[in-house]
Amino acid sequence: MNTKIKAILSSVGLVTGYFLAQMAASVGIGIYYGIKAAKIGVDIDVQEIESIAKSHPSIILMSFVGLLFLLLVFKIKKVKIKEYISIKKININQMFLFICYGFGFQVVSGIANLTVNHFHNIEKSAESIQETLISGNIFTTVIIISIVLAPIIEELLFRGMILKKLNNHINTKLAIVIQAMLFSLIHFNISQLVPTLLLGIFLGICYIKFDNIIAPIIVHLVFNSIGITIMVIPESLQIYFSYVIIASAFASVILSMKRLESVKANS
Repeated sequence: MNTKIKAILSSVGLVTGYFLAQMAASVGIGIYYGIKAAKIGVDIDVQEIESIAKSHPSIILMSFVGLLFLLLVFKIKKVKIKEYISIKKININQMFLFICYGFGFQVVSGIANLTVNHFHNIEKSAESIQETLISGNIFTTVIIISIVLAPIIEELLFRGMILKKLNNHINTKLAIVIQAMLFSLIHFNISQLVPTLLLGIFLGICYIKFDNIIAPIIVHLVFNSIGITIMVIPESLQIYFSYVIIASAFASVILSMKRLESVKANS
């Protein structure tokens, strides 16, 4: 089989395995509570089981199962994470740049959402996400899922394992696009489809340019945090928060231009 096709199929298989591992955890939780309720003689319907499976503790467990799956893959491949994924120290300037990227990309995400919404009504989907965040444990959602688990696990999978594998066998630009498509599809939400595709491309570029998994992790972390913050802060403060996001977008462009000039000067 052609090595390029093999690399793509292997990447799809890795994402599929990651997804199935998480779904197995979700189903397992539903079955566990169903059996537990039956033992004590309590009636529990399918909707209640689905609600339990989608609760915050369940989502956290699913994320850890996904991480364990990735670690198992590393174990099977008999390689260390540091050997497979580039991890380097970063300085304060780089940290500030990555944070600005996270803030600034919200502008791109906002434009993408407005564009998609022009052709397809995604307001109900977005409102559903907002209601879930507001009704649940916000601290748990933001700190554990969006700020800790998602950026680390998803970057290890998509930018680390998949992008590295694809980049070894196919054109870098195509590798970035393919891993971004897989990243977008795994979210299974039409309101996030285009923004996550663009984010996946941007995160892929960050990983390739900086050759450091820490770069996309920080950008992803900040992006998720800002997106959730926009949903939960009072409307009276959202306009001021938008100013910060726009200012950060300009700062990221300026800092990138300075970095490019510095690289050219040293070359």
